[in-house]
Amino acid sequence: MAEKQAIRLIPDNLTYLNSLLKIYQSQKKFKQAEELESRIIPIREAHKLNFWQTCQIEIEKCCGKVDSIVQALEGMGLLTEIESQLNMKRESVRKKLEQSIPDWANDWKMYASYPCPAGSFAQVEGIGEFKITDNNDCLQSRLARKVPWELPVALFLVETLPRLKNGIVVEIGANIGSHSVLLPYLFEGDVFLYEPLKFNFSLLKENIKRNSNKFDMGKVKLIELSFKFRIGSKDLKIVDSNLGMARLDGEDFISAESVEVRTLDSDIQAGQKVSLIKMDVEGHEVSVIKGAARIFSESKPIVLIEVWQQNFSELVQLMNEFDYDYYHLFRSDWVFYPRSKISQVNSHEQKRSVQEVFTNIYKNNNWQSAESVSGTGSSLLATEVIRKELPILLKELNIQTIIDIPCGDFHWMSQIVLDIEQYFGFDIVKEIINTNHKKYANSKISI
Repeated sequence: MAEKQAIRLIPDNLTYLNSLLKIYQSQKKFKQAEELESRIIPIREAHKLNFWQTCQIEIEKCCGKVDSIVQALEGMGLLTEIESQLNMKRESVRKKLEQSIPDWANDWKMYASYPCPAGSFAQVEGIGEFKITDNNDCLQSRLARKVPWELPVALFLVETLPRLKNGIVVEIGANIGSHSVLLPYLFEGDVFLYEPLKFNFSLLKENIKRNSNKFDMGKVKLIELSFKFRIGSKDLKIVDSNLGMARLDGEDFISAESVEVRTLDSDIQAGQKVSLIKMDVEGHEVSVIKGAARIFSESKPIVLIEVWQQNFSELVQLMNEFDYDYYHLFRSDWVFYPRSKISQVNSHEQKRSVQEVFTNIYKNNNWQSAESVSGTGSSLLATEVIRKELPILLKELNIQTIIDIPCGDFHWMSQIVLDIEQYFGFDIVKEIINTNHKKYANSKISI
């Protein structure tokens, strides 16, 4: 019963409990800390399980959208033989994902076993073959279990690239080729693959060659260098057990190697049309794009980019100067597209405002709970633990003012703020604010 209740706890509540645990430990209240930790452990495990189940649901939704597009093309008689083959490939990738996710969620042994030992090649169904050199590396450990790396990214490429009929596709930060092997197979034009780290570059070349029976090697250009705003050379910092995290700056690293640094504008000739840029440059997104200003002005390529959160606002502002819009694809991956090319990106993924999304959830009662209409985080059952622990914490820290963002429907918090001098609740849904104001607002509660 406790585990079922724990699954319904939202991450914010788990964060509260972890913070409280650290406070108990710092104050050497070991008995309280031990008791609280015994409650947190099953919640953590349940949250992990719920996370994988949620991932599976979202991926199935994504695959459903892809299938509907394919069916529409079939109905119009527009599916070529090549696109039919891509559809078969897409289906095999999806089946592999459906088989693997339940194993990740329910069988911890999957994390400790590697079907493909170091020195062998892993066949990732629907993607390609990859040489495994280190089972402890973040990316290779996934491929060694024959699991696709960031499948939503692969699905985006499968859906988008066949519609881009000319120009070149550029991947900056190709790593060992977990997605690179798809590019020359799906895209008719030339493919430029850039990777600065020598070890990754050697594996990238080997993996591209291993999969070259599916495409013309003559249209693939492999380049060992890095990009920034200025030309020169810099030390690339290498992180232990994650070769994909090598950076041109940073402190936590095990070694460094000198790499050539250029701008994308200097490497691609003026007049060459760039159709799509895939970029994973570990925090240097803004600098790389500044060094490709001519390309963005001339070609208006679609951009699939992994964005570090601290750079997101600056990146959006920069891309807006090029008249680009964007939407979220997966985890840290975002798609930026020129507003003039909306038809070439997934129209069903066009960005809606956060306010619109949550307002619709609230109005349509999509939380499907009679007790709380703003999410499980306001449920009395789901917040049972935090309702007991939070008042103790507030009293110990002598906190008299609370700022609650987002406040939701204030259902359980109304019981916590009785002894607080001032409470400020903020939310993005106007209907929630109006309801809370009518029900709860007084001299010390402002919604």
